[in-house]
Amino acid sequence: EGDLEAAQTELKKRVNQILSLRLMPVVIGGGHETAWGHYQGIHQYFGKEPVAILNFDAHFDLRPLVDGKYGNSGTPFFQANALLEQNNQSFHYYCAGIQPFANTSSLFAYADQNKVEYHLAERINNHPSDLTFIEKVIQQHEKIYVTVCLDVFRASIAPGVSAPQPLGIEAQYVINALRLLKASKKVVSLDIVELSPKHDVNKQTAKLASCLLMEYLHDY
Repeated sequence: EGDLEAAQTELKKRVNQILSLRLMPVVIGGGHETAWGHYQGIHQYFGKEPVAILNFDAHFDLRPLVDGKYGNSGTPFFQANALLEQNNQSFHYYCAGIQPFANTSSLFAYADQNKVEYHLAERINNHPSDLTFIEKVIQQHEKIYVTVCLDVFRASIAPGVSAPQPLGIEAQYVINALRLLKASKKVVSLDIVELSPKHDVNKQTAKLASCLLMEYLHDY
Protein backbone atom coordinates (compact mmCIF):
# COMPACT_ATOMS: atom_id res chain seq x y z
CA GLU A 1 0.00 0.00 0.00
CA GLY A 2 2.80 2.40 -0.88
CA ASP A 3 4.69 2.02 2.42
CA LEU A 4 8.08 0.69 1.33
CA GLU A 5 9.68 0.65 4.78
CA ALA A 6 6.77 -1.28 6.32
CA ALA A 7 6.93 -3.84 3.50
CA GLN A 8 10.68 -4.25 3.99
CA THR A 9 10.20 -4.74 7.73
CA GLU A 10 7.57 -7.41 7.05
CA LEU A 11 9.91 -9.13 4.59
CA LYS A 12 12.68 -9.03 7.20
CA LYS A 13 10.41 -10.87 9.64
CA ARG A 14 9.41 -13.49 7.07
CA VAL A 15 12.99 -14.19 5.98
CA ASN A 16 14.12 -14.56 9.59
CA GLN A 17 11.13 -16.84 10.23
CA ILE A 18 12.00 -19.12 7.29
CA LEU A 19 15.68 -19.29 8.28
CA SER A 20 14.63 -20.16 11.84
CA LEU A 21 12.87 -23.23 10.41
CA ARG A 22 16.23 -24.29 8.89
CA LEU A 23 14.89 -23.61 5.41
CA MET A 24 16.27 -21.44 2.61
CA PRO A 25 14.22 -18.38 1.68
CA VAL A 26 13.61 -17.61 -1.98
CA VAL A 27 12.34 -14.08 -2.64
CA ILE A 28 10.92 -13.18 -6.04
CA GLY A 29 9.58 -9.86 -7.09
CA GLY A 30 9.79 -6.37 -8.45
CA GLY A 31 12.44 -3.80 -7.64
CA HIS A 32 15.76 -4.48 -5.97
CA GLU A 33 14.50 -2.62 -2.90
CA THR A 34 13.38 -6.10 -1.81
CA ALA A 35 17.06 -6.85 -1.12
CA TRP A 36 17.12 -4.50 1.87
CA GLY A 37 14.24 -6.25 3.62
CA HIS A 38 15.71 -9.61 2.59
CA TYR A 39 19.17 -8.78 3.88
CA GLN A 40 17.86 -7.45 7.20
CA GLY A 41 16.18 -10.81 7.80
CA ILE A 42 19.42 -12.63 6.99
CA HIS A 43 21.43 -10.35 9.28
CA GLN A 44 18.92 -10.69 12.10
CA TYR A 45 19.13 -14.48 11.94
CA PHE A 46 22.89 -14.93 11.52
CA GLY A 47 23.95 -12.04 13.76
CA LYS A 48 27.74 -11.85 13.98
CA GLU A 49 28.28 -14.68 11.49
CA PRO A 50 29.54 -13.11 8.25
CA VAL A 51 27.36 -13.53 5.17
CA ALA A 52 28.79 -12.51 1.80
CA ILE A 53 26.54 -10.86 -0.78
CA LEU A 54 26.86 -11.99 -4.40
CA ASN A 55 24.85 -9.78 -6.73
CA PHE A 56 24.36 -10.45 -10.46
CA ASP A 57 23.56 -6.93 -11.62
CA ALA A 58 24.34 -4.21 -14.14
CA HIS A 59 24.29 -1.72 -11.24
CA PHE A 60 26.06 -1.54 -7.88
CA ASP A 61 22.87 -0.43 -6.08
CA LEU A 62 25.09 1.47 -3.66
CA ARG A 63 23.40 4.83 -4.01
CA PRO A 64 23.00 6.93 -0.84
CA LEU A 65 19.58 7.37 0.73
CA VAL A 66 17.35 10.11 -0.63
CA ASP A 67 17.43 13.06 1.81
CA GLY A 68 19.53 10.84 4.03
CA LYS A 69 16.59 8.61 5.02
CA TYR A 70 14.59 7.23 2.07
CA GLY A 71 15.62 4.04 0.31
CA ASN A 72 14.77 2.76 -3.16
CA SER A 73 15.83 0.09 -5.64
CA GLY A 74 19.26 1.71 -5.96
CA THR A 75 20.13 1.80 -2.25
CA PRO A 76 19.88 -1.74 -0.74
CA PHE A 77 23.58 -2.53 -0.51
CA PHE A 78 24.45 0.96 0.72
CA GLN A 79 21.96 0.25 3.49
CA ALA A 80 23.48 -3.19 4.12
CA ASN A 81 26.93 -1.63 4.42
CA ALA A 82 25.61 0.95 6.88
CA LEU A 83 24.01 -1.78 9.01
CA LEU A 84 27.27 -3.73 9.10
CA GLU A 85 29.27 -0.62 10.00
CA GLN A 86 26.91 0.02 12.92
CA ASN A 87 27.67 -3.47 14.18
CA ASN A 88 31.44 -3.27 13.52
CA GLN A 89 31.20 -5.99 10.87
CA SER A 90 32.92 -6.26 7.51
CA PHE A 91 31.12 -5.69 4.21
CA HIS A 92 31.72 -8.60 1.82
CA TYR A 93 30.01 -7.55 -1.39
CA TYR A 94 30.61 -8.98 -4.86
CA CYS A 95 28.90 -7.83 -8.04
CA ALA A 96 29.00 -9.64 -11.40
CA GLY A 97 27.78 -8.00 -14.62
CA ILE A 98 28.54 -4.35 -13.86
CA GLN A 99 28.04 -1.92 -16.75
CA PRO A 100 30.47 1.05 -16.70
CA PHE A 101 27.94 3.48 -18.20
CA ALA A 102 25.11 2.38 -15.91
CA ASN A 103 26.98 3.55 -12.79
CA THR A 104 28.37 6.97 -11.92
CA SER A 105 32.03 7.62 -11.17
CA SER A 106 31.06 8.33 -7.55
CA LEU A 107 29.54 4.84 -7.28
CA PHE A 108 32.75 3.28 -8.58
CA ALA A 109 34.68 5.38 -6.05
CA TYR A 110 32.39 4.27 -3.22
CA ALA A 111 32.73 0.64 -4.33
CA ASP A 112 36.54 0.88 -4.37
CA GLN A 113 36.59 2.68 -1.02
CA ASN A 114 34.50 -0.09 0.56
CA LYS A 115 36.49 -2.92 -1.06
CA VAL A 116 33.63 -4.10 -3.26
CA GLU A 117 34.82 -6.68 -5.78
CA TYR A 118 33.15 -6.53 -9.17
CA HIS A 119 33.25 -8.29 -12.52
CA LEU A 120 32.39 -6.20 -15.58
CA ALA A 121 29.75 -7.42 -18.04
CA GLU A 122 32.22 -6.99 -20.90
CA ARG A 123 34.67 -9.40 -19.28
CA ILE A 124 31.90 -11.94 -18.74
CA ASN A 125 30.80 -11.63 -22.38
CA ASN A 126 34.38 -12.04 -23.58
CA HIS A 127 34.94 -15.10 -21.37
CA PRO A 128 31.49 -16.59 -20.69
CA SER A 129 32.79 -19.93 -19.40
CA ASP A 130 35.20 -18.38 -16.89
CA LEU A 131 33.69 -18.81 -13.41
CA THR A 132 36.79 -17.87 -11.38
CA PHE A 133 35.01 -14.81 -9.93
CA ILE A 134 32.25 -17.06 -8.57
CA GLU A 135 34.73 -19.71 -7.42
CA LYS A 136 36.61 -17.07 -5.44
CA VAL A 137 33.45 -16.05 -3.55
CA ILE A 138 32.72 -19.70 -2.75
CA GLN A 139 36.28 -20.37 -1.57
CA GLN A 140 36.46 -17.31 0.67
CA HIS A 141 33.07 -17.51 2.39
CA GLU A 142 31.00 -20.06 4.27
CA LYS A 143 27.65 -18.29 3.91
CA ILE A 144 26.47 -16.52 0.75
CA TYR A 145 23.35 -14.52 -0.04
CA VAL A 146 22.74 -14.64 -3.81
CA THR A 147 20.69 -11.95 -5.50
CA VAL A 148 19.91 -11.88 -9.23
CA CYS A 149 18.80 -8.61 -10.79
CA LEU A 150 17.21 -9.36 -14.16
CA ASP A 151 18.64 -6.19 -15.73
CA VAL A 152 22.04 -7.90 -15.72
CA PHE A 153 20.92 -9.76 -18.86
CA ARG A 154 20.99 -8.67 -22.47
CA ALA A 155 17.82 -6.73 -23.37
CA SER A 156 17.02 -9.20 -26.16
CA ILE A 157 16.36 -11.91 -23.56
CA ALA A 158 15.26 -9.68 -20.64
CA PRO A 159 13.26 -6.71 -21.93
CA GLY A 160 10.91 -6.63 -18.93
CA VAL A 161 13.07 -4.55 -16.58
CA SER A 162 13.16 -0.87 -15.70
CA ALA A 163 16.66 -0.39 -17.17
CA PRO A 164 17.18 -2.72 -20.18
CA GLN A 165 20.81 -3.47 -21.03
CA PRO A 166 21.66 -3.85 -24.74
CA LEU A 167 25.16 -5.03 -23.75
CA GLY A 168 24.05 -7.24 -20.86
CA ILE A 169 25.24 -10.78 -20.25
CA GLU A 170 23.77 -14.07 -21.46
CA ALA A 171 21.77 -16.38 -19.21
CA GLN A 172 24.14 -19.34 -19.41
CA TYR A 173 26.79 -17.57 -17.30
CA VAL A 174 24.33 -17.11 -14.43
CA ILE A 175 22.93 -20.63 -14.85
CA ASN A 176 26.42 -22.11 -14.61
CA ALA A 177 27.18 -19.89 -11.61
CA LEU A 178 23.97 -20.94 -9.84
CA ARG A 179 24.79 -24.61 -10.38
CA LEU A 180 28.24 -24.07 -8.89
CA LEU A 181 26.82 -22.12 -5.95
CA LYS A 182 24.22 -24.78 -5.21
CA ALA A 183 26.85 -27.51 -5.30
CA SER A 184 28.89 -25.58 -2.72
CA LYS A 185 26.01 -25.84 -0.19
CA LYS A 186 26.97 -22.36 1.03
CA VAL A 187 23.98 -20.38 -0.23
CA VAL A 188 21.77 -19.32 2.70
CA SER A 189 19.21 -17.28 0.73
CA LEU A 190 18.31 -16.37 -2.85
CA ASP A 191 16.29 -13.74 -4.64
CA ILE A 192 15.42 -12.97 -8.27
CA VAL A 193 14.21 -9.41 -8.73
CA GLU A 194 13.67 -6.38 -10.99
CA LEU A 195 10.91 -7.92 -13.10
CA SER A 196 8.63 -5.26 -14.56
CA PRO A 197 5.67 -7.07 -16.19
CA LYS A 198 4.38 -3.95 -17.96
CA HIS A 199 7.68 -3.70 -19.86
CA ASP A 200 7.91 -7.41 -20.67
CA VAL A 201 7.46 -8.90 -24.15
CA ASN A 202 5.53 -12.18 -24.38
CA LYS A 203 6.40 -12.80 -20.71
CA GLN A 204 9.95 -13.43 -21.90
CA THR A 205 11.65 -11.99 -18.81
CA ALA A 206 9.23 -13.73 -16.44
CA LYS A 207 9.98 -17.03 -18.16
CA LEU A 208 13.71 -16.37 -17.87
CA ALA A 209 13.31 -15.72 -14.13
CA SER A 210 11.31 -18.96 -13.79
CA CYS A 211 13.99 -20.92 -15.65
CA LEU A 212 16.72 -19.52 -13.39
CA LEU A 213 14.81 -20.54 -10.29
CA MET A 214 14.07 -24.02 -11.64
CA GLU A 215 17.74 -24.44 -12.59
CA TYR A 216 18.67 -23.71 -8.99
CA LEU A 217 16.01 -25.95 -7.47
CA HIS A 218 16.56 -28.88 -9.82
CA ASP A 219 18.69 -31.78 -8.58
CA TYR A 220 20.89 -33.21 -11.28
